[in-house]
Amino acid sequence: MKKGISVWSFGNMKLRDIFTLSKTAGFIGVEVALAEEGDINLNSTPKQLSQVKALAADCGVKLYSLATGLYWKYSLT
Repeated sequence: MKKGISVWSFGNMKLRDIFTLSKTAGFIGVEVALAEEGDINLNSTPKQLSQVKALAADCGVKLYSLATGLYWKYSLT
């Protein structure tokens, strides 16, 4: 079974620390989050997103999914 964990489980930690701790704890993947501000935000460029992906790979985890709470502020309809 492949196990993953959400970045929301870690509070306000840096992505590198989240990825490293996740790997150490035995998780295969991490769910990252899209927010208005932060490492993955509405203004992230393709290059910045590629850097997040490369960071995860360097730390030995995969990116499993993308979470967001933006729909509370921005209606999808």
